[in-house]
Amino acid sequence: ETVEVKLWGLFQEPEDIIAYVDVKNLDQGTYQLPVLVEPVKGAMFTSVMPDRVEVVIKVESEKYIPISHVVTRNPAVGYELLDLMKSPDNCLIKGEENLVNQVSQVVCEIDLGDITGIESVTLPLKAVDATGQPITKGIRLVPEKINLYLVVNQAMVTKQVPINLILTGNLPEDYQLLNTKLFPETVRIIPPAAIADTINELDTKIDISG
Repeated sequence: ETVEVKLWGLFQEPEDIIAYVDVKNLDQGTYQLPVLVEPVKGAMFTSVMPDRVEVVIKVESEKYIPISHVVTRNPAVGYELLDLMKSPDNCLIKGEENLVNQVSQVVCEIDLGDITGIESVTLPLKAVDATGQPITKGIRLVPEKINLYLVVNQAMVTKQVPINLILTGNLPEDYQLLNTKLFPETVRIIPPAAIADTINELDTKIDISG
């Protein structure tokens, strides 16, 4: 990746010495190419060590793929992920053709253990193959990170419970209670999941005085 350049002659210290290899018109493959140095005014001779370098040219490919997410830690007990918005939704994969074709998913890992309410987080992305193994060399991800907007609130459930009728007061003299009928007899409630099992009925009170 670096070479040593020596100059001989009458010249001022150059700001930039540019060493390069010429890959024009070369197809894919491995080449041993000479290292060239752009002329420096006043320099009569130049030498480069090493004077040849190995250059590998490979076919590059690219493709878009949707970004997936993996929850590494669930929300606290009694909470759940209600909504998740990604920005962006897709990732551009660029790199060696055979490696790009191996990418099965682009994923971000989310830790929800300490998140409640609405939060914005920025997370790194990684490319994985069909077996879930990361592909870290030979490709580039654009972008490399994703912005997530998360909504984590108390987990709610739906439950049907009976209504328990509670009568208070006294009937007028010469009256008696023959029967009671509730309509409806049950009601649908949406309590937090953490306390849902403790709610088995709902009371309703009627004062029958008078």
